[in-house]
Parts: sequence; structure tokens; C-alpha cells
Amino acid sequence: MGRRAVVAVMALVLAVLAAACGGTDPVDDGTEAATPTATTDPSTGEATDATDRPSFAERLALLPPVGEDQAQVVLGDLDRAAALAGVTAPSDPADEAAIPYLLAISGGPTADGDPSQVVIPLPTTAHPERAAQIAEFAAEVGWSAIDLDWYAEVSAPPAVTMVAGGDVTPDDLTAAIGEPDDDLWAVGGGEPFAPSLEDTTPARPIGEPLWLTLADGVLGVARSPESLDALRGGGASAADDEGLLALAELADDRECLGAHIALGPGDPVMWCPLSQAEPARTALLAARLADEASAAAEVARVAEVLTGSASQSGQPYVELFSSTDVSQDERLVVLELEIAADRPADLPLRMLFLRDPAVPGGG
Repeated sequence: MGRRAVVAVMALVLAVLAAACGGTDPVDDGTEAATPTATTDPSTGEATDATDRPSFAERLALLPPVGEDQAQVVLGDLDRAAALAGVTAPSDPADEAAIPYLLAISGGPTADGDPSQVVIPLPTTAHPERAAQIAEFAAEVGWSAIDLDWYAEVSAPPAVTMVAGGDVTPDDLTAAIGEPDDDLWAVGGGEPFAPSLEDTTPARPIGEPLWLTLADGVLGVARSPESLDALRGGGASAADDEGLLALAELADDRECLGAHIALGPGDPVMWCPLSQAEPARTALLAARLADEASAAAEVARVAEVLTGSASQSGQPYVELFSSTDVSQDERLVVLELEIAADRPADLPLRMLFLRDPAVPGGG
């Protein structure tokens, strides 16, 4: 692998870690990355040839229940994010444009070295941190991140389940994996969730077995076959969680590009970048409280916190955000933030991971 490819992969790893752990500085190697031309309206983020996609709330009905334990749910529209970033996904995973594409939609460095202003969370199942091996990934499982238009994923380790729409067919899966059994393709051996460090691959970094299915054109990938029951039309789903569903519906109402929802401990909390504004410069932090009285008290608390300084950086919030607005909608507390021009687009997401006191539900 050449130096330019190594640097680009390192930058993508850093971008993914920023989304998972609170951010880092961009990497600039002084080279120009390939940037495909958009075929969508960059002013709105809407694809001119966009296919129908389920709403965020509808996607929850395709995921398994979240249970009582701590979990993370990520949702996103890659095609809309790509439109705002001014890129299109390459059709071949071996294309050198694959890494710049993923960087452009996840807040990574662009061709000029500056971080992209478009940030959506990428699904763990796609392992974007291993983008240098994306061709090997696709060869093993029949798809990769560049094939996806939209996705939803619930992660409650060791269980991780993703559903997604895009350019993936049964023939793609069969060509890579072999014939399915009861419409399930199995990759790797062993019991559900069981790692095998002797059988690691780009698609299975700890050697965990995977099960895949296609239901009405929707791809499902999970670490146990039972985790795909909701997608295949049976049983309970993540949509049964009222707090999670309420936040997903808020993301739909506000036309968010994506969302990261943290469940437990405490109130469910969400970050989502808005799609209407200049690329992802406005974002929401929201929580669903136990009752309306608690929500009203939380609005007052957040408003008071915003008059001070951020807990980690010590900088006044008025220097981090051009405007802030906190409001109540029944049990929901919604903080809308316009990010200052000299601040990273994923700043509110970092605040969520750090549980900054200004994050609704963080008090």
C-alpha cells in the first residue's frame, strides 16, 4: 500500500474514533484525494434519483429489541450525506475513491486537508476503520459500506445488528458466501457471538460468525440468526421502546441526516445533525425524560448551564455555538445548536459522549 493510501486510512480510523470516543484533529498529508462529483442537490442534501427509504422510526421496527442493558443505536442516510459533502460512492470497493468518500461523510479530512462539515455516524458492522481492506471485506460478505444508501444499527455488545438499504442482491451474497439456508447466509463458524482469534477477517475482526439475510430488499447482518427475527417479520423490535421511538420520530420530524442515540444508564439521549442548514452546521441534542414536569425542570437546568462554560474545554458555550435554543415538547427536551464557524461539526456529538452538563438528560 502506498503512503497516500496509508495516510488516508489513518485519517479514516481517526474520524471513526472521533465519532466513538469524542474526536481528534484532522490529518493532512498534503495530497489531493479523489473527490467524485455529486449527482444530487447539495443545497438540500436530497438525491435527485433517491429511492424510497423507511423513516428512522420505521427502521427501528426492523431491529431487535434493545432490552434493559446499555445500548447504542445509530441511523443514517449515506446518500443524503454524500450529496451535502459533494461526493458519490464508487461502484467498485477496490476503487481508490472509497476512502475519500467515507471520510467526506464522517467528518474526516477532505482533499484540502480540512475536516468535512458533514458528519453522520457510520455503522460498526461496516467496519469503516478497516477501509484499506474494503475489497477483501466485500469479497467475503458480498457488500461493503459503499453499497449502502441508508442504515440502522443497534449495538449492545456482544450483540450488534444492522439493517440497510442499497445495492445488494441475493446473487451478491451467494457469490461471496455460498447458498443460503432458509434465506440466511452464514459466514464463519461457531456459536453466535463467539469470537475466534484464529479466524479473523476484515468483516469479522474478532472472528465472530455473522448471519445475513435480505427481506424485501433490506439487508440484515447480525451476530446471531435470532437477531434478524424482526427484519424477517416476527416478534418484538426496537420500536417497542417508547423513549427510543420518540427520539427517532423527532429525528424524522426535523429531517436529520442521521442520529446517534445512547440508551442507559439514565434517560435516552440523542445527537442528530440537521439536513436543511449549510452542511451539518446545526445539530440537535435531545432527551426523553420520565414525565413533563421533569422535562420542564431539565429545560431550566440546561438553559442555566449554557450561560457558563463547557466542562471539558472550559470555554464559554457562547464561543462554541453561534446560537442555542432549548425547548420542551411534552417529555422531550430539545437543544438546537448552531455550531460556530471555527468549531468542528461533530462538537455536539463529542459533548454527548463526554456527557457534558449542557446535554439534555445529563443532569
